[in-house]
Amino acid sequence: MTEPTDPGEGNEPKLATLRAAFDEGDESGPATPFDFEAFIAAKRRDCQPSDTGHGDGTALAGTRKR
Repeated sequence: MTEPTDPGEGNEPKLATLRAAFDEGDESGPATPFDFEAFIAAKRRDCQPSDTGHGDGTALAGTRKR
């Protein structure tokens, strides 16, 4: 098999997928701030053991209670 003479040759489907993803992002509106600490706190709350004894709170790495 020979190498394409044009570096972009044969990548049209990948480029179309990438362009569609960029367009989707543009259409979704402006970026909003992301509060990482609030996100982690919410995930830790979600992973707490329930009153029924199910779950051990280890869904996120490093969040197990010691």
